[in-house]
Amino acid sequence: MKKILQNNSNSSFITLVTSLLMILWFISFFESVVGLFSDASFSTSVFKFGYKILADFESVVIVSLIIFPFHYLTSYLKMPLVQMMINIVFAVLVILQFTLAKYHFTSVVNFGADLIGFPPKNLFAGASDNISVFYLIPFAFLPIFYTSVEDYLSKIAVGKK
Repeated sequence: MKKILQNNSNSSFITLVTSLLMILWFISFFESVVGLFSDASFSTSVFKFGYKILADFESVVIVSLIIFPFHYLTSYLKMPLVQMMINIVFAVLVILQFTLAKYHFTSVVNFGADLIGFPPKNLFAGASDNISVFYLIPFAFLPIFYTSVEDYLSKIAVGKK
């Protein structure tokens, strides 16, 4: 019984991590498509997309290595509670990733370059954007999309057993 519980716990963690990776890749694809329309060079956009895919993979590996011990130690508790907490953390990461992508769209520079390269007076001058309903829709859509992908992947994982 203990072995079955651990296998179910590990497969649910794998579906959580896989869904996070898929959503981050979706955001990177969206960012690259928008960049393709603003950039003059197709090869530069493809290179940036490949780099973003690798960076997202690296980020998910690091986050999963940090969260897995917590998930493993609490897998003997109620599983839905642990999975819900990890879902919330991953949904916040998805929102943060999209926020950074949105910041890059409006200011055309990375966030770190703004902090290092400009004086504080000019820091927020180029990053302002009008807030509207259409501006806020992706912030509500992406966590819902993440949970739907995770739910779909968990149904596939349960169906294979």
